Amino acid sequence: MRYIVFLFVLFFSVSSWSQMIPFVEKGVVENSDLGKREAGVKVSFVQNGSTLFSSTSASNGKYTIKGTFDYSKPYTIVFSKSGLVSKKVFFDFSKMNEEDIPAGDFRPVESLDMTLFKERENVDFSFLNSEPVAKFDWNTRQMAPRLDAVGMTNMKNRILKLLAEADKNKAMAEINYQKAITAADKFYGEKNYENALAKYEEALGYKPTEQYPADKIVELDALLQAQQAAELADKQENEEYYNLIEAADNLRDQDNLEGALSKYQEALTKKTEQYPKDQIASINKTIADRKKEVENQSKYDAAIKAADGFLKQNSLRAAKDKYKLASELKPSEQYPKDKLQEIANKLGAQEEQEALKKKYTDAVAAGDALFSSEDFEGAKAKYEEALTFESAATYPKERIKLCDKAIEDASAAKLKAEQIAQLIQEGNNEITSKEWEIAKTKFTEVLGLESTNEVAISKLALIETEIEKANNLALQEEKYNELMKDGTSNFSSNKFEDALAKFMEAKSINATPEVQAKIEETNIKIKELKELADLEAADKLKKESYDAAIVEADNAFNSSNWDEAKQKYNAALAIDNSQSYPTDQLAKIIE
Repeated sequence: MRYIVFLFVLFFSVSSWSQMIPFVEKGVVENSDLGKREAGVKVSFVQNGSTLFSSTSASNGKYTIKGTFDYSKPYTIVFSKSGLVSKKVFFDFSKMNEEDIPAGDFRPVESLDMTLFKERENVDFSFLNSEPVAKFDWNTRQMAPRLDAVGMTNMKNRILKLLAEADKNKAMAEINYQKAITAADKFYGEKNYENALAKYEEALGYKPTEQYPADKIVELDALLQAQQAAELADKQENEEYYNLIEAADNLRDQDNLEGALSKYQEALTKKTEQYPKDQIASINKTIADRKKEVENQSKYDAAIKAADGFLKQNSLRAAKDKYKLASELKPSEQYPKDKLQEIANKLGAQEEQEALKKKYTDAVAAGDALFSSEDFEGAKAKYEEALTFESAATYPKERIKLCDKAIEDASAAKLKAEQIAQLIQEGNNEITSKEWEIAKTKFTEVLGLESTNEVAISKLALIETEIEKANNLALQEEKYNELMKDGTSNFSSNKFEDALAKFMEAKSINATPEVQAKIEETNIKIKELKELADLEAADKLKKESYDAAIVEADNAFNSSNWDEAKQKYNAALAIDNSQSYPTDQLAKIIE
């Protein structure tokens, strides 16, 4: 069951200066058994033992309670409804100062919600009449109501524990009730009214308010009274029959079976009932059993005599059969049982010895088979197992020595194989890394352990080839570096043709991107020099042509041959129009 009190605290402002102040509280009431809100719950404001004002929860479980109270005295809010367990909340605001009183209606808690539950049979919740489920006092520092959270939690746990115990007891009572009703109904159907009555009464004890067992008890009381009256009338009507039955019962109890048998048979002539028939059958069986017991005693004595004789001769299995027969004839006799146990112990010892011998033989055979298949560890384990069955045996001890030698040899061979495999693996790793000298050392170590190892031989041949290649590459690398150095030096000295020759030779050894870049850079420089030389030659030719034209023009000018002079100056301008001299001379000719 769930028990929840929702309490939310508001802070307040000062407005009232009287001990009697207006009060209002609101909240919601729920029924935890039904899981819904509860209507019709009376919410009462109680102070000094008197209810000052109250309210009732609506269909939606909500309530509002209003009135005027003296805040200097404690009060309680009580929640109650018929059939439900009442609860109360305690408030003590006597430490509240006048200046702390809020303006308007005093509402201690934002929403004072309460959860109620129905009363439980055989569970005492009366403590809730005097003990509140929650307590509030006035926090003078915060000037607000303060909840005793620890006390509320303890009360909640106390209630939950009682509810859980009540539910558990109710469930057990229901189980016991159903069992009692089932048994009672069965007895009732069989017309065994006395037992039926006892079971219905038992059921009513588990659930006192149930109508069904109460009705059956009333019905059975009437049936039993009628049955007793019928039995009394029957006894009066058949008195001679019942006297004979009583006499027969007495004779039977005195072990006078023949006399009792006669009386029961005589009673049957007076009235036909099952009881004397059952007793006659029982007595006849007892007489037959006793006759059979006498016969069994004779057979028992003969079986015991024969068994004792066989046991003295140590014929254990024959003695066992006879003692077993004797025990079947008279199961209550201890003697044949003791002898059977004695024989079982002796046979057990024999069988144990035979079993140990078989286990020894099987273990040795298994050891030999494993030894033949060179499973020396398994063979040794089997020989050691054989010694647990026959510790003095020498054969398994000698075989264990052979196994130890074979295991030692195998271990050495295994260790050697592991070393070789490790060295080969390491050598292969060094080959992958092109560490030829280290790899050569690893495979040489392999040959030191196994001179005919084909893997090591082939790997060493490969390594020698690779070392030779590496040496050749080293020489080529040295030559390449030297050519690159010379080429770079020539380039720096502007000897580009010599530099190009060195770079081209280096490329023939190793066509690296570096040398290719040097070649391209050098070709660019050579091309630039050629273009510069061509440009200088053209400039020289241009100057020579210009100078010749000027000489011819000046000669014509000085001879006053103006047309020829004009032609030659224009020719000079055509060769180099950046010169001002021809233009100046042409201007003079025009003037």
